[in-house]
Amino acid sequence: MGKTRRTGIILAAGLAALFLLGSFGQAVSAPGSPRMACLRWTKVCADDPEWSKDGGTWVIEDYSCVGGPKLLVTNDTGATATYVCVGKSRFKVVSATDWHMGRMDILVDGRRVATVDLRSEERRFGVEVYEGAFPRRPFPCAVHTLTFRCSGEGGPGVVEIDGETYDLTWVHFVNVQEIWVR
Repeated sequence: MGKTRRTGIILAAGLAALFLLGSFGQAVSAPGSPRMACLRWTKVCADDPEWSKDGGTWVIEDYSCVGGPKLLVTNDTGATATYVCVGKSRFKVVSATDWHMGRMDILVDGRRVATVDLRSEERRFGVEVYEGAFPRRPFPCAVHTLTFRCSGEGGPGVVEIDGETYDLTWVHFVNVQEIWVR
Protein backbone atom coordinates (compact mmCIF):
# COMPACT_ATOMS: atom_id res chain seq x y z
CA MET A 1 0.00 0.00 0.00
CA GLY A 2 1.39 3.40 -0.96
CA LYS A 3 2.16 6.18 1.48
CA THR A 4 -0.48 8.48 -0.05
CA ARG A 5 -3.22 5.84 0.22
CA ARG A 6 -2.25 5.03 3.86
CA THR A 7 -2.37 8.76 4.73
CA GLY A 8 -5.79 9.05 3.08
CA ILE A 9 -7.15 6.10 5.09
CA ILE A 10 -5.78 7.54 8.34
CA LEU A 11 -7.26 10.96 7.54
CA ALA A 12 -10.67 9.43 6.70
CA ALA A 13 -10.64 7.40 9.92
CA GLY A 14 -9.78 10.54 11.91
CA LEU A 15 -12.61 12.53 10.33
CA ALA A 16 -15.05 9.68 10.98
CA ALA A 17 -13.99 9.59 14.64
CA LEU A 18 -14.46 13.37 14.96
CA PHE A 19 -17.89 13.09 13.37
CA LEU A 20 -18.94 10.31 15.74
CA LEU A 21 -17.64 12.23 18.77
CA GLY A 22 -19.55 15.30 17.74
CA SER A 23 -16.86 17.91 17.02
CA PHE A 24 -16.93 17.83 13.21
CA GLY A 25 -20.57 16.74 13.14
CA GLN A 26 -21.65 19.83 15.10
CA ALA A 27 -19.78 22.08 12.71
CA VAL A 28 -21.50 20.69 9.59
CA SER A 29 -25.03 20.03 10.91
CA ALA A 30 -27.95 21.83 9.32
CA PRO A 31 -29.59 24.73 11.22
CA GLY A 32 -32.41 23.53 13.45
CA SER A 33 -30.92 20.07 13.90
CA PRO A 34 -30.25 18.70 17.41
CA ARG A 35 -26.49 19.03 16.81
CA MET A 36 -26.85 22.77 16.14
CA ALA A 37 -28.60 23.19 19.51
CA CYS A 38 -25.18 22.58 21.10
CA LEU A 39 -23.89 25.76 19.45
CA ARG A 40 -26.53 28.12 20.91
CA TRP A 41 -25.93 29.91 24.21
CA THR A 42 -28.40 29.05 26.98
CA LYS A 43 -28.98 31.50 29.84
CA VAL A 44 -29.08 30.21 33.44
CA CYS A 45 -30.42 32.84 35.85
CA ALA A 46 -29.44 33.37 39.49
CA ASP A 47 -32.84 32.13 40.69
CA ASP A 48 -32.75 28.89 38.65
CA PRO A 49 -33.82 26.04 40.99
CA GLU A 50 -31.01 23.77 39.71
CA TRP A 51 -28.30 25.65 41.64
CA SER A 52 -26.73 23.59 44.44
CA LYS A 53 -25.49 25.68 47.39
CA ASP A 54 -23.09 24.46 50.09
CA GLY A 55 -20.80 25.64 52.89
CA GLY A 56 -22.60 28.91 53.62
CA THR A 57 -25.68 30.98 52.99
CA TRP A 58 -26.54 32.07 49.46
CA VAL A 59 -29.54 34.35 48.96
CA ILE A 60 -31.38 35.74 45.96
CA GLU A 61 -31.28 39.54 46.00
CA ASP A 62 -33.73 41.28 43.68
CA TYR A 63 -32.56 44.63 42.29
CA SER A 64 -35.51 45.13 39.93
CA CYS A 65 -36.62 48.18 41.95
CA VAL A 66 -33.49 49.99 40.68
CA GLY A 67 -33.62 48.52 37.18
CA GLY A 68 -31.31 45.63 38.00
CA PRO A 69 -31.53 41.83 37.89
CA LYS A 70 -31.72 39.13 40.53
CA LEU A 71 -28.35 38.07 41.98
CA LEU A 72 -27.24 34.91 43.79
CA VAL A 73 -25.19 36.42 46.65
CA THR A 74 -23.05 35.35 49.63
CA ASN A 75 -20.54 36.89 52.02
CA ASP A 76 -19.59 33.57 53.65
CA THR A 77 -15.96 32.59 53.06
CA GLY A 78 -15.79 29.18 51.39
CA ALA A 79 -19.48 29.10 50.42
CA THR A 80 -20.04 27.44 47.04
CA ALA A 81 -22.81 27.50 44.45
CA THR A 82 -22.65 24.84 41.74
CA TYR A 83 -24.47 24.33 38.46
CA VAL A 84 -24.30 21.02 36.56
CA CYS A 85 -24.06 21.20 32.75
CA VAL A 86 -24.59 18.24 30.43
CA GLY A 87 -23.15 18.16 26.93
CA LYS A 88 -21.80 21.72 27.02
CA SER A 89 -18.41 22.98 25.85
CA ARG A 90 -18.17 26.69 26.82
CA PHE A 91 -19.46 29.06 29.50
CA LYS A 92 -19.65 32.76 30.35
CA VAL A 93 -20.06 34.22 33.85
CA VAL A 94 -21.99 37.46 34.33
CA SER A 95 -21.97 39.25 37.69
CA ALA A 96 -22.56 42.62 39.28
CA THR A 97 -19.61 44.71 40.47
CA ASP A 98 -19.68 47.24 43.31
CA TRP A 99 -17.54 48.87 46.02
CA HIS A 100 -18.32 46.17 48.63
CA MET A 101 -17.65 43.12 46.45
CA GLY A 102 -14.74 40.73 46.88
CA ARG A 103 -13.01 37.98 44.94
CA MET A 104 -14.75 34.86 43.66
CA ASP A 105 -13.09 31.59 42.63
CA ILE A 106 -14.42 29.85 39.54
CA LEU A 107 -14.02 26.07 39.48
CA VAL A 108 -14.65 23.73 36.55
CA ASP A 109 -15.08 20.07 37.45
CA GLY A 110 -13.57 20.78 40.88
CA ARG A 111 -10.43 22.58 39.62
CA ARG A 112 -9.99 26.32 40.07
CA VAL A 113 -9.61 27.98 36.67
CA ALA A 114 -9.82 31.64 37.76
CA THR A 115 -10.29 34.11 40.57
CA VAL A 116 -12.24 37.21 39.57
CA ASP A 117 -12.34 40.51 41.46
CA LEU A 118 -15.87 41.92 41.57
CA ARG A 119 -14.90 45.18 43.26
CA SER A 120 -15.44 48.43 41.36
CA GLU A 121 -15.98 52.06 42.27
CA GLU A 122 -19.54 52.06 40.94
CA ARG A 123 -22.32 49.49 40.83
CA ARG A 124 -22.64 47.82 37.44
CA PHE A 125 -24.92 44.95 36.48
CA GLY A 126 -24.37 42.56 33.58
CA VAL A 127 -20.56 42.53 33.65
CA GLU A 128 -19.07 39.52 31.87
CA VAL A 129 -16.31 38.61 34.33
CA TYR A 130 -15.07 35.36 32.79
CA GLU A 131 -15.43 33.12 29.75
CA GLY A 132 -13.96 29.66 29.51
CA ALA A 133 -14.22 26.16 28.12
CA PHE A 134 -15.09 22.89 29.76
CA PRO A 135 -12.45 20.14 29.43
CA ARG A 136 -12.89 17.97 26.35
CA ARG A 137 -14.38 14.58 27.08
CA PRO A 138 -14.49 11.57 24.76
CA PHE A 139 -18.29 11.63 24.48
CA PRO A 140 -20.77 14.40 23.56
CA CYS A 141 -22.98 14.18 26.67
CA ALA A 142 -20.23 14.81 29.22
CA VAL A 143 -21.34 16.11 32.62
CA HIS A 144 -19.48 19.18 33.93
CA THR A 145 -19.77 21.21 37.11
CA LEU A 146 -19.35 24.97 37.25
CA THR A 147 -18.75 26.11 40.84
CA PHE A 148 -18.43 29.59 42.34
CA ARG A 149 -16.71 30.00 45.71
CA CYS A 150 -16.43 33.05 47.95
CA SER A 151 -12.69 33.41 48.53
CA GLY A 152 -13.09 35.68 51.58
CA GLU A 153 -10.64 38.13 50.04
CA GLY A 154 -10.95 41.59 48.57
CA GLY A 155 -13.70 44.02 49.40
CA PRO A 156 -13.40 47.57 50.71
CA GLY A 157 -11.07 46.93 53.69
CA VAL A 158 -10.84 49.85 56.13
CA VAL A 159 -12.93 52.84 55.05
CA GLU A 160 -12.90 56.43 56.29
CA ILE A 161 -16.16 58.40 56.07
CA ASP A 162 -16.43 61.96 57.42
CA GLY A 163 -13.35 61.47 59.58
CA GLU A 164 -14.61 58.20 61.09
CA THR A 165 -12.77 54.93 60.39
CA TYR A 166 -14.77 51.76 59.74
CA ASP A 167 -13.30 48.26 59.59
CA LEU A 168 -15.05 46.55 56.70
CA THR A 169 -12.48 43.80 56.18
CA TRP A 170 -15.29 41.29 56.83
CA VAL A 171 -17.15 42.54 53.73
CA HIS A 172 -16.30 40.57 50.58
CA PHE A 173 -19.62 39.81 48.91
CA VAL A 174 -19.62 37.77 45.71
CA ASN A 175 -22.47 37.16 43.30
CA VAL A 176 -23.58 35.44 40.13
CA GLN A 177 -26.12 37.27 38.00
CA GLU A 178 -26.30 34.61 35.31
CA ILE A 179 -24.23 32.10 33.44
CA TRP A 180 -24.40 31.26 29.76
CA VAL A 181 -23.55 27.76 28.54
CA ARG A 182 -23.37 26.13 25.13
